[in-house]
Amino acid sequence: GSGKMPIRLGDLSDEVHKAVFQCLHGHEAAAVAAAGRFVARALGDEELWKRCAWQEFGPQEGTAKRAGDALHLYRGLHRRGQCLSLRWARVPCQHNLGMRTRSPSVFCSHGFLFVFGGQEPRRETDLHGGPLTMPLVLRRIDIAGAALPSVYDSQVTVLEDDGEPRERSARRRNGASASVRVLVSGGLAAGGSVPHSESDRFGIFEIHISPTGAPRAKWVLAGIMPFPRSGHCATFVPARDRKLTSSKGCVVLTGGSPSHRARCVDMLDLESLCWSSSTPASASGASPPRWRQHSAMYLRSRGRDGAILCCGRSETVGDPDCRWSDRWMACWLEGCGSGAELRWVPAALDVRLSIGGAHVACRLAATDSVLLVGASPPDAPGGAAGGAVGGVVAAAAVRGRLRDVELVGQTVPEDRTFGGCCGLPDGTALFYGGCNDRGRTFDDIWVAHTGPKTDFFLLVQQELSFLTKMQRRVRSLRQNMDDDSSDAEVYDDAIPPGSIAPGGASLLAELVADLEASPSEPPPPRGPRTWPSSRGGGGSS
Repeated sequence: GSGKMPIRLGDLSDEVHKAVFQCLHGHEAAAVAAAGRFVARALGDEELWKRCAWQEFGPQEGTAKRAGDALHLYRGLHRRGQCLSLRWARVPCQHNLGMRTRSPSVFCSHGFLFVFGGQEPRRETDLHGGPLTMPLVLRRIDIAGAALPSVYDSQVTVLEDDGEPRERSARRRNGASASVRVLVSGGLAAGGSVPHSESDRFGIFEIHISPTGAPRAKWVLAGIMPFPRSGHCATFVPARDRKLTSSKGCVVLTGGSPSHRARCVDMLDLESLCWSSSTPASASGASPPRWRQHSAMYLRSRGRDGAILCCGRSETVGDPDCRWSDRWMACWLEGCGSGAELRWVPAALDVRLSIGGAHVACRLAATDSVLLVGASPPDAPGGAAGGAVGGVVAAAAVRGRLRDVELVGQTVPEDRTFGGCCGLPDGTALFYGGCNDRGRTFDDIWVAHTGPKTDFFLLVQQELSFLTKMQRRVRSLRQNMDDDSSDAEVYDDAIPPGSIAPGGASLLAELVADLEASPSEPPPPRGPRTWPSSRGGGGSS
């Protein structure tokens, strides 16, 4: 009635405020922090930020042990997912890989880094690996069994759900053995009666990782695909969704050569090992896209069943020779996680991207953000036209919306394409090899991070600092032993070779500042979440 006083937001108890904030995303709750002291008091609850981090980013390896750790963890994961800036460091590494291009495959599993294939004068289907420690040492791993024909530019897919890092890290701490299966599909034949022709072979090899010895590998399956492909993408769709007909998941092949297969999608059921082919329709009514030299990532945040986000080059419209342009496209392939009819749905492009069509991509751990790295188009401002040396450029797909990423720091890799990359469990992105338009092929390994520095990135910086100090001591000893030398070699230790140099608030206030600096984006769709009980139970993320 008219005699009743209205209830103000500040009149509600802290318990009611916390219950309201638990229905929001963390960045939405932080956006109202300036509403009053009662809001700031409610947002200081550690349990609230633990729930927000779990609901939005899944189970994390680290746990909050001190006051403010939960908010610090959430802010770091949020900044990583926003991909506002990217910082690089070159990794000190010992390996016999040589200089490789044509998409050498890089992947990480159970604390080990592996590199497979790529084009190099002597080998195309060899495997190298080593533990993710400093110094990083990669050694040749022989694969037992009948190998696939010698190919390059094939696609390698790790048949492992990367959504449960906590369980994998627990197995490593307990010293248990582990194994992972890897699928190799298509590529270009390195020899034979018709060299450089598309291959229709696929195979699966298994890597056994022991806590006491070196990894061992063997081929466990070989077969024939429905059609030959190269320059395609092979994406693993895990069987976490109950609607997926296969209990072991499936692998989806999109795009590539020959051109008449670029619109067709092939799918391998990993339970029955049977292939199926289809041509997905376009939700906009336009012709289905034809992909080549693109990237494809399965993301759970797209709807209830997840979808594959494809980004990259598209066919030149109206070109009778079926040539490919650097015109960017981004589309969702929906239906791959539920057994429904496949269809293409256009994704959003914020601006004309600075990155060229050929690129490498990886998903950043604990997020659904995809980092894309490549070279500028030759005709772009500041690009590599006329033989000028430039650095790599980066873009990111954040909540399905593509935009450029700013590069910060002292060093950045020289521009390159056709390399390999993968995301590490702590959020680090790792890159190896590649080539550029000036005929140079690379053998270096780089790491990058968005948001706060990751554990592995810090290890790399510590190793670089140690090596720099040792180099200075060696130079000093040489100068003392050779007093007559007046033209000693001088170089800058701060910038490693093969790189170029580009031209006391609270945590809550800093998170609000992050939100203000972020581009305007629609919030991701919310799905039902089950918060684990205090006795350790929990749902999938």
